[in-house]
Amino acid sequence: MLWFLAGGLPWILSPRDRLRSMGSRTTPFLSSMLVVALLLWVIALLFDVPEAELDRRLQETGWLLALLGCTLALAVLPIVTGFAVDRHVDGPAGQSLVVATYIGAAVGLPVLDVATGSRLYGQSLWPTLMWSVVGCALVVALTYAGIGSILAWSAKFALSRLGAVGATGGRMLPLLMIVVVIYFTGELWQWAAGVNRTRVWMAIGVLAVVALGFIAATTRDEFERILDLREDSDRHRDLLVGTPFEHRTGSSADVAGGGPGAAIPLRRSEQLNLQGKLMVAQTLQAVAITVATFIFFLILGGVMLPDGIVETWSGAPVVDTVWLGVPIPVPQAGINVALFVAVLAGLNFVVSARSDPEYREHYLDPLVIDVLIGLAARNVYRGAGARPDAPQSTPETPPGPAPEPTG
Repeated sequence: MLWFLAGGLPWILSPRDRLRSMGSRTTPFLSSMLVVALLLWVIALLFDVPEAELDRRLQETGWLLALLGCTLALAVLPIVTGFAVDRHVDGPAGQSLVVATYIGAAVGLPVLDVATGSRLYGQSLWPTLMWSVVGCALVVALTYAGIGSILAWSAKFALSRLGAVGATGGRMLPLLMIVVVIYFTGELWQWAAGVNRTRVWMAIGVLAVVALGFIAATTRDEFERILDLREDSDRHRDLLVGTPFEHRTGSSADVAGGGPGAAIPLRRSEQLNLQGKLMVAQTLQAVAITVATFIFFLILGGVMLPDGIVETWSGAPVVDTVWLGVPIPVPQAGINVALFVAVLAGLNFVVSARSDPEYREHYLDPLVIDVLIGLAARNVYRGAGARPDAPQSTPETPPGPAPEPTG
């Protein structure tokens, strides 16, 4: 069961199997969200003050360091907490950890918020408690639906593919040069300084919709290709090497080798799961490339472009960015330009992954192989009633790499 969940294929499992270990599966995410809520509560407690007092605090080094520390903690601590809880939730103290997290998220935080007078999450206790309980129930429902499983696997896959940037660096160099030329265009800086934030996000939204259209078309074509490759029963046993289904015997082996079980048609929910996995993984890959590009140009602009040049290019005074009501010494025009060119780079990546053979080899083919492995394991699970955590027979052959699909 856990093998399918870790592989982003929750809807292949039966409804009863998806209900197993629900507490331990939801606790890592809930603990991360609890840390986020606590840190936001601390920030509100320190800086939700009258404007005159806020200005005074922002002039003092100690208060600025406190704000910087809370901001860094907000970016790092929830992730660290989630991984730590995930590592220990199945251990001896796992049950206590589950209970403590749910009590803290559903009851502890609302009580603390109201008792200290912060009122960040609500003006009175009972409505706040109700919404906290509803939030916990929503997390359970989404986990049962498999949303967390698909997102978690897709995020890990996208991050693992970032290492392929070096292998495709030669192909990316012309794109980088074009994007750099666009970045240093005066007309773009004039646009970035003259529009409000809403219009910038509208432009980014249009480009994102175009990218999602390409991803949807790629997903449809790749899914049809996967179904064709699935008919090649000779590769099924090789695909299962290294999985818990590798050494199944009896009817399971027949299924893995292309026997009667291999003909079991995909349910509609399974088709949606596979297509959703393909689409989310490609989307998060594009998001990872976009974020990396945005950070690169943000740093490049900070190093190369003093305020005087920004004013000359944009034709307007430099306006610092404001985040959570706090001014940040980064020009708003610089953020707008970096966002726009980063989204352009992400769109180019999406198109290249579909059409360029080298991009396809490093970014799309590994995703196709993973889905084929999941389908082969699904044939065993559905055809023989096997579960991946059931006892296994003695290995007959050492694990080997899964073959790459051809097509």
